[in-house]
Amino acid sequence: MSEAIKKGYIAKKDKGSGEYENLYLEGIALLQQLSGAQWTDYNEHDPGVTILENLAYTLTNLSHKTGLPVQDILAESKGSKLESGDNGFFVPSEILTTNPVNIIDLRKVFIDGITNVKNVWIKSHGQPQLNLSGALPPGRLKGLYHIYIEMYEYDSDAEARRQEADRIVGEARELFHAHRNLCEDLYDISVFEPMQLQIKLKLTLDDIASGEEVLANIYYEINDYLTHEVRFHSLWELQANNEDINTIFDGPLLENGFISDDELKDKLNTIIPSDIIKLMAKVKGVVSVDFFELAYDSNDKPAGQLTIINEEGLLIPENLSPVLIFPESNTHLVFESEGVEFLPDLKEVQKQLSYIKAMNYGNFKSVSRAINTIDIPEGSNLGIASYYSIREQFPVAYGIGQYGLRKGLPAGRYAQVNQLKAYLLPFDQLMTNFLSQLSHLYTIYDVKGEGLQSYFYQELEDMPDLVALIRSDVFEKEEASLHHWKTTLQHLNVQADRSAIERLNQVADHLLARFGEQFPSYALRKINTHNYDKKLTSRQFENNLLLWKRKLIADYGQLSYNRAKACDYTQAVKITSDYTIEDPEKKFTPAIVQKMAILMGIKNFETRSLSHIMANSGITRYKEREGVEVIREQLEIVHAGEGVTIVLEEDIIVVDELVENLRAWFYFLGSSDKVLKDTLKNGVLLKNYLIKKSKANEKSAYYILFVTEEKKPNIIHASDSEEEAKQAIAYAINFLTNLNDKCEGVYLIEHLLLAPPYTGNYFGFSFTLSLGDSRSLTFGQTALKSNNARNLDVDEITSNLTGSSTTSFRVVGINEKFVIQIFGENEQQLAVTTNTYDNEQAAQQDLALIVRQLNIAEPMQLTDKGRYFAYYGNQKVDETFFSFQMSFILPSWPVRFQHNNFRTKFDNIAYEQVPIHIAFQSYWLDLKDMAAFEKRYYQWVGLSNNEPVETKMAGAYELIKQIQQFKRSTKR
Repeated sequence: MSEAIKKGYIAKKDKGSGEYENLYLEGIALLQQLSGAQWTDYNEHDPGVTILENLAYTLTNLSHKTGLPVQDILAESKGSKLESGDNGFFVPSEILTTNPVNIIDLRKVFIDGITNVKNVWIKSHGQPQLNLSGALPPGRLKGLYHIYIEMYEYDSDAEARRQEADRIVGEARELFHAHRNLCEDLYDISVFEPMQLQIKLKLTLDDIASGEEVLANIYYEINDYLTHEVRFHSLWELQANNEDINTIFDGPLLENGFISDDELKDKLNTIIPSDIIKLMAKVKGVVSVDFFELAYDSNDKPAGQLTIINEEGLLIPENLSPVLIFPESNTHLVFESEGVEFLPDLKEVQKQLSYIKAMNYGNFKSVSRAINTIDIPEGSNLGIASYYSIREQFPVAYGIGQYGLRKGLPAGRYAQVNQLKAYLLPFDQLMTNFLSQLSHLYTIYDVKGEGLQSYFYQELEDMPDLVALIRSDVFEKEEASLHHWKTTLQHLNVQADRSAIERLNQVADHLLARFGEQFPSYALRKINTHNYDKKLTSRQFENNLLLWKRKLIADYGQLSYNRAKACDYTQAVKITSDYTIEDPEKKFTPAIVQKMAILMGIKNFETRSLSHIMANSGITRYKEREGVEVIREQLEIVHAGEGVTIVLEEDIIVVDELVENLRAWFYFLGSSDKVLKDTLKNGVLLKNYLIKKSKANEKSAYYILFVTEEKKPNIIHASDSEEEAKQAIAYAINFLTNLNDKCEGVYLIEHLLLAPPYTGNYFGFSFTLSLGDSRSLTFGQTALKSNNARNLDVDEITSNLTGSSTTSFRVVGINEKFVIQIFGENEQQLAVTTNTYDNEQAAQQDLALIVRQLNIAEPMQLTDKGRYFAYYGNQKVDETFFSFQMSFILPSWPVRFQHNNFRTKFDNIAYEQVPIHIAFQSYWLDLKDMAAFEKRYYQWVGLSNNEPVETKMAGAYELIKQIQQFKRSTKR
């Protein structure tokens, strides 16, 4: 019982126990301290105390609005409904989930996204068996997945079952490529065929059990034991179990609820009847299992004749899925209860079983994703920006409110009222500005806009009533006075908001810190200042820096979700005439490239031809013109070669042949291999331009000299006046700066996508065996095979070279020469020596040495010495080139990209963003090499899936050769 109820009354509130009281008492204390003995009346009737009371009350009102729910403040500030991503706030389903990053995540996607899929298992292609873990043999192609799918319902008709399997395979293939990660690819998809099982049993039931219900539960539990049925959960169900929100949304975003990792069990390898007996014994209503027999339909026996599984169990074939079929007859299903035997009603059993399945399978598969997300709170418009003036809170007797003073009073009385109004005006303006600031909270944290304002203000609603206080001239019109007041407030706000960019950058840093991100501001600022002049880039860079940060925050949901995701290369792409890939949804460019581009301040990360940008930039190259190489139109670059007359006049170097064109064009001189880089690097620096007046040929001219530390001054342009010269320099700098920005871009090449079709006969191997006399023999494949068949050959060789072996060596004659071949089981040719012998005796001698070495050697792990190859016609590529390898291809000519610090920072960011298991290399190409690369790249990308395999392989091999050449050049 509360203290008030005990006393029988409500105690009076103590002074100083509320915010208003605290402010009021603090104000009184300050008055006493500041006024001393000059003012001793602090009673409520005193005007000064009245002012203090109203100020305290207004501050209390402001404090109350500041403490309103943040969704109300943001909703009113935005002016519309809040959405995920606003101000860097995302719903859990967007910010905590991620594109599949492991096999468990992938299994969830397939089970969730495809109908009639009971379970899915995935293995890395190249492992010997389905459920074995461990690394692939060194050098073997990595990053490939084989997907195994079990249907929920198998049609009894073989053709219908095949059509259903084809549908599932097609949908699974689309899903995989839609969620494929970097340097990963699909090898194959297999849908299991049913392995039909039947049971015979006799059970003793308790006296209240229903035999039909018990049998339905037994069939369900046995099938769940054979292949576990994955259950979906809803959000409210998991929250009711006190699951942490971070755990609930960990993994891919599913359409039909949530799948716990515990639901995704390993595939059953062996069926053990005793385990099933124990399972049945736990079913409610079962007293004992008196007889149990489990049999399956074997292909090696006549139709209808079943094979009984003994107590040792049965190893399940890899391509089959065990399914306990519903019986057609109840003859072998016997129940005993209270000494009475009976057979179950199969129709009732089927009814009960259907009910159990409906309660478990796809429990939430039909539930909308909308109920499995956490909604954004809907804010209300509470009129936060509205302000009730301090003047209106005073007693009417003061005459400063809306009623004013009555007429007929002395003029001095009206003057006193205006004095008090003027005294209170700054307080009112300060308070209403505070509310304007509060009501613009969304704008300050807005990451989707481009606003650069951090301080806000608003005019008092009743300013027209105060026009006499702000009128500068008694004859000034009211509208003019109000306009002047508005302009003054705006000017004062601009003056106070000079550090807006700095404050907004701090806000962006705060939002990034929420995600554990830190923008490389300092490094980029130093790099840009070094390349673009501090004067040119100081404010511009800070503006760009803020926009980059906002871009990263606004896109962080999808960038985080797709951080390791690759593009879907199965989707046809359209390449425009200017070699740009039409990609409105930005799916072709991986998220990792998008994020790295933002972090490096690269404005355009879309995949486009960078050499084509140069070709259409307004720079036209003439390869030869009497020894002069000229780049014309908006920008002209001249290479002074032999035979060109150089005239010295007033310390200005002039190419006499081009003097008449100096007013029309810019001419930047240099050697053909460096002039582009030098111009883009030095042409953006104002310090490299010098204006000098000349009176040559009786014609006054203002020459613009290009002055750099690397070479002598050169005239690049001529103007008729100094002002025109300055404008020309500004134009040149702006042109070159924009061109630098346009040419910045990144290509990402996943090496695995350049490999030949995995199921085609394009794969081989080689390994070396010691002869024991300092010599060795190298063996290779007898014929190219598919990747899987080649791997099986290597596995057979390496597992059978020593001990009891089915592998044999023989000397075989071929075209009057001799080779040593390795044969496997069933006389299959596995490998052959790469060299030939002129006579059979020499071959037999080496064969004897091999056999002796194998007899005395420990079991050999040839996978450590073997090499694996992909063949493109007569050319071969070591498979280590493809496995978890990527290449970043970048232009070397943009000014920032020329800077070693920029390149180092790019690599550092790549190390942070690229998945740890993937190796990468960055290559910086000049214009010539980039044009050659892009020609081959777009030819390869533009090939549709209907193109001949040889055509696509030829295009891929050209890219491989170029990347290998880039790598060799980098090492040098």
